Amino acid sequence: MDYFTHICVGFVENELSRAIKNAVKFYELEEGDAPPPRSRRLIEALRQTEEISPNVEIVEKDEYIYFEGDSVNVEVFSELIKIAMKEVGENGMITFSYALTASRSHIEAFGGGAVKITAKKITDISTSEIVQKWKRAARKL
Repeated sequence: MDYFTHICVGFVENELSRAIKNAVKFYELEEGDAPPPRSRRLIEALRQTEEISPNVEIVEKDEYIYFEGDSVNVEVFSELIKIAMKEVGENGMITFSYALTASRSHIEAFGGGAVKITAKKITDISTSEIVQKWKRAARKL
């Protein structure tokens, strides 16, 4: 059975979205504008610790940049966004959701999660965690 992690995240083209694009391309060793030296060092260190690339496709359309894929490494992609946020001095947050699917029906093979990223922290919650919290709360009643 094959498992998939789907995302599609869109940004208006601006300094932050270009920094994310450059971070992804640099991680993947693709041609493009290289990030500043500090970001390059962080990305190279991340590349040394992770065996799987972010595996996102970059689609530029009109004034938007989309990051999408069906076998995405959410952790690495999130770290690259965090690095880009630090690079441009972004103080807000970025959120996106992802879906987990499989090539055929299987218990617990489907679900997903949501990610909240700031320049300082990444928070990820899966649908499985939400279900477990609800079950624990129900037992306390």
